[in-house]
Amino acid sequence: TEIIVPCSGLSGFSELRQRYPGVRFLPSEPESPPRSSERVEELRAIGVAAAKEEIIAITEDHVRPDPEWSAGILDAHRQPYAAIGGAVENGLDRILSWATYFTDLGRYHNPVPAGPSHYASVVNVSYKRERLKTVRAVWKRRFNETAVHAALMANGETVALSPDIVVRQYRPDARLGSSLREFFTWGRSYGATRGRQSGVARRLLYACLSPLVPVVLLLRSALDVFRKRRLVAAWVKSLPLSVVMVTAWSCGELTGYLAGYANAPGIGSAGH
Repeated sequence: TEIIVPCSGLSGFSELRQRYPGVRFLPSEPESPPRSSERVEELRAIGVAAAKEEIIAITEDHVRPDPEWSAGILDAHRQPYAAIGGAVENGLDRILSWATYFTDLGRYHNPVPAGPSHYASVVNVSYKRERLKTVRAVWKRRFNETAVHAALMANGETVALSPDIVVRQYRPDARLGSSLREFFTWGRSYGATRGRQSGVARRLLYACLSPLVPVVLLLRSALDVFRKRRLVAAWVKSLPLSVVMVTAWSCGELTGYLAGYANAPGIGSAGH
C-alpha cells in the first residue's frame, strides 16, 4: 500500500516525513485560490497522477477509515466495476456536525445499496487504475468526481457502492460561519462543473431552478433517513441548521451556473 498526501502551503515537510516514514508527501502549488473546491480538486489530481498501484482509493483529511477499509476495497474490486464508493458515517454527536453531515454526506449512511449506482462520494471512493486512465483528459488538471464518474459511465463503465467500505467524518473544529462558506464553495464548484457539461440553454434552466435546490436536498435527505430508520432523531434535531446549509449551497450552485469557477487573480478559467 502506498499513501500519498498532496499538500499546498505546508512547511515542515522533513518533520512530517520523519514522523510518517510510510507516507509520501507531495509539496504542490495549485493555481486555484486558497479555500476553493478547485484547489482541492487540483491537489487530488496530483495525488491520483502520482499513484502507481492497480487500485487508487481517494479520501480526505476530515474522515477516518474503519480498520477493514483497505481490505474491503480490494475485496470489492474483484467485481468488474470501474469505481466503487463506500459508506460515510458521522463520528461526532454535535448538532453542527449532524447538520453538515446530513447536508453533504448523509445519503451515504449505511445501509447504502450494494451494486451499481449513479453516484459515489469522493471522500470514500476507489478506482481501477487502468479504467481511470481512459478518462485522464477529464481529471488531468482537476479531479472532480461528478465529471469523472460521468465520463466513466459515458464510456460504458459502472460506478458502484459497497456498504462494507466505511469511513467516519470527524470535524471537531467546524464553526457555522466557516461551514457556510464551505457549502457555498462546494455548491459553486458543483454548479460550474455541471454547467460546463451542459449547453447554454440547459445551464440557464439550471440557474432558474436553483432556488428549488434547498427543497430538493432536504426532501431527498428526509426520504433517505426515514427509509433507513437509523438516524431520524439526529436528522430532526439538526434540521434548522440543515436548512441554512442547503441555502448556502444553492446560492453557490447558482453562482457556479452563472459565473463558473472561482479564479485566482491573473489566471483564466480552467475546466476539466
